[in-house]
Amino acid sequence: MFFLSRIDPFVVFILITVYSGLHFFIYYSFVYFFNISKRPGKILVFSIVLFLGLSFLLAFSLPRALNYTAANVLSSIFPIWIGIFPVLISSLSILWIIKWISKKIKLKIPLKILSVFSFIAPVIIIAYGIWISFYIEINEVLIPVKNLPSFWNNKSIVHLTDLHLRSENQIEFVNKIVDKINGISPELVVITGDFIDRGSKNVNELLSPFKRISVPILFTTGNHDRYSSLVRSFEELKINYIKILHNELYVKEGLQIIGLGYPHRDDRNPADILANDIPLNPDKPTILLYHTPTTIDKDNMGDRYVSPNTDFSIVKNAGIDIQLSGHTHGGQFFPFSLITPALNNGYDKGLHREGSFSLFVSTGLGTWGPPVRTFIPPEIAVIHLTDR
Repeated sequence: MFFLSRIDPFVVFILITVYSGLHFFIYYSFVYFFNISKRPGKILVFSIVLFLGLSFLLAFSLPRALNYTAANVLSSIFPIWIGIFPVLISSLSILWIIKWISKKIKLKIPLKILSVFSFIAPVIIIAYGIWISFYIEINEVLIPVKNLPSFWNNKSIVHLTDLHLRSENQIEFVNKIVDKINGISPELVVITGDFIDRGSKNVNELLSPFKRISVPILFTTGNHDRYSSLVRSFEELKINYIKILHNELYVKEGLQIIGLGYPHRDDRNPADILANDIPLNPDKPTILLYHTPTTIDKDNMGDRYVSPNTDFSIVKNAGIDIQLSGHTHGGQFFPFSLITPALNNGYDKGLHREGSFSLFVSTGLGTWGPPVRTFIPPEIAVIHLTDR
């Protein structure tokens, strides 16, 4: 619940009111469309909806030392419910609109069948989203770069981001990622943050498959890596042969790669670090690894989640050719997949070319919140550089 403490109390009140009202809407719709008139049936439906709505709070409130299994079950139920919840609200809203229109035009419709479909369809969609979250796509991206050293012709860089590793249950998924990387045979692997989540356990075991990758692996931090304790994350990464590129420069065969860490409120401004601490050679091509597809100016970043500052003039003026980012998950699941482009000023996923500067935003590999990716499959981006 730490994030609620940072939000205005009035906004928290509004959010809780809306959240509660929408759950009542689900309860009322179920009772109405399935003609549940007897008190015991209404109490049962109300109790189920109340339990689902409170599962997140209950998971955090239960003393884990005494109710560890119960807390884990609730912690699993809530993310899935939050995935189903917006789809179900949309489905029921359409059902009510159809009912209203049919009444206005005096058209008979199979309301009972539509009611069943309205409740089952969201579950099917989310089940598909859970399945697709394990189906990794390879996204081939061609980016022209000036003064590209001949070494990099026909070579590739694998870009990973937002794995959100937290549980030993993800070992199989991590092995699948590593197998695909080894099948690609890149010259370099870069990771642009949100590698390790807060509360993650057995991190060394989770990261150990990366030892099977023979090329350099470079990592820079995202916001979730900060939540998971930066110092611990660094130690576990080093043990597993992953190089931390935290506010520093790495050069391989004439290609300059900068890693700027996700800035905490007390950290130095990444714009200042780039200007004063990174010894760039202007005659060599440069890639920036930065978690968010935003400006690197911490003091003028705006709200990082709603319309952040996407003025890339600082990195352009520094002579950076490519910025690789993640963070957005491409929206991850409905309805966020529809509104994420607007929230990120259009820089929510894919390749964006602005003159000689290119920004690539990967939709990432993992999930946050619901373990669901509705029509946004996890991706490994393979960056192919070509001379411009």
